[in-house]
Amino acid sequence: MQFKDSRSTMPLESTLDEMLTILRRIEAGAQPPIPPDNDDMEVGPDADQLLRVAKTAIRMREIQRKYLPASYFDEPALNILLDLYVADAEGRTVYVNDACIASNTPTSTALRWIAILVRDGFAVRTRDAIDARRTILAVTPEGHSALSGLLGRWSGV
Repeated sequence: MQFKDSRSTMPLESTLDEMLTILRRIEAGAQPPIPPDNDDMEVGPDADQLLRVAKTAIRMREIQRKYLPASYFDEPALNILLDLYVADAEGRTVYVNDACIASNTPTSTALRWIAILVRDGFAVRTRDAIDARRTILAVTPEGHSALSGLLGRWSGV
């Protein structure tokens, strides 16, 4: 698909380039990325706006998979983080099994990415107090902050 006005795609391309760089660093086992700067935003978006952007991103990713091969968009870490972010905002509990489903990848792949997210401080696992067989996965304050920064940048695109 070609756009008539290439200037309209520049912010999106820049954001996508930033995302790819972050994901490649995470995949390579690098330390968590440097928190995004908000220098170009006078006033940051509020929590409701960030939640809307997160939900929109999840929906857009679902739509993508209907039209193009899923392998074009294999980003299980981002899928999981977006789900955890929305669940946190809505007060929902996410179990590891739910996160595996949200990743849109095989369970073994999702579990590897969950381990990476936990190792890098973006997510935390805790035992369910009611049923010790289940493990709860939640976004950490660091993960929430990083995703809020990313969503804030996306909201300005």
